[in-house]
Amino acid sequence: MKKIAITLLALLLVACGAPVNTTQLGYHEATGVQIIADTLIGKVIFVDGEQILIKKGTLDRFQMGIAGSKNSELEGMDVLFLELEQGNHSLVLTDNGVILFEKEVYLSNGQVKELRIK
Repeated sequence: MKKIAITLLALLLVACGAPVNTTQLGYHEATGVQIIADTLIGKVIFVDGEQILIKKGTLDRFQMGIAGSKNSELEGMDVLFLELEQGNHSLVLTDNGVILFEKEVYLSNGQVKELRIK
């Protein structure tokens, strides 16, 4: 009986000294604004007063809609995704100093708001 108690106590002490490893895997939910327009290249967007010149390398082409369904109205359009923090944001899109679009948006955590500019 005494040997069993000593063995259990030794195992307990060894287990307490073992390092703790934690691994976290998961999905990163982006929060931001997706702007869709015929052409965005060369335009300037102000996000909370910060100026961003839109270049070809910063854009994506619109591909498929929800669950891979086609949307011929939007295919081939320029798409700009701006990852932003949760909260209120001011967006102003300009072309040669002319305001094309101006909007205040509120984003919840993990929310992506789609804005179409015609």
